[in-house]
Amino acid sequence: MLKSQDILISLKLCSLHLYVERRKQDHAPAPAALLSAWAGWEADPIETAQYEMRFDPAGHTLLEWTYATLSKRVGLSASECNQAVRRALYCGLLRKPRNGIRPVPSSKALKEFLVHGLKYVFPGQEGILARGIPTGFAAPVLASKLISAGEHIYVWPDARGNATGLTLEPIHKAVPFAVRYDPILYELIALVDAIRFGKLREVKIATDELTGALGNI
Repeated sequence: MLKSQDILISLKLCSLHLYVERRKQDHAPAPAALLSAWAGWEADPIETAQYEMRFDPAGHTLLEWTYATLSKRVGLSASECNQAVRRALYCGLLRKPRNGIRPVPSSKALKEFLVHGLKYVFPGQEGILARGIPTGFAAPVLASKLISAGEHIYVWPDARGNATGLTLEPIHKAVPFAVRYDPILYELIALVDAIRFGKLREVKIATDELTGALGNI
């Protein structure tokens, strides 16, 4: 049975591939240490210094992940990551490449599920006004494309978040940690939230953005 951490891991693997593609195009995301300037949370200097996001010239290093390194980046145990990958492979959200040993995202199937199925399998509800990390139309990936019309924004509850809004349960409790130094993963999950909870126009824009991103994998 598919679990919410399987979606998190699948999107994390998407972000690794998108990092490599954007780096090839000289559109690499901001350095990890600078993310808090725009991403909506207070950075921890020690955590920033310990976080590793290395590339070799060809961009292969990042894709040669292990369950141990994946565990450190998403905040799950190595065994949880392993089981998540197994379930995602079984469900078709990931696939085994012809030339390689590490599973890769099945972008077409993943996009179809995220757009049409996720909100029914993993529904969520609005909570109370609280401090947290902006998501949905309030996240950087959509904030410049949508006007909130004075409505409360959605946030993932997090003590280090610097925005106040209606709390929204993330697809997995590890999300606030997992996105903290991964701007592409933050983009992807915020787009997914906009599809899960947004109004018609928000859903349309988020779907277009997500389709464009996954099309580059």
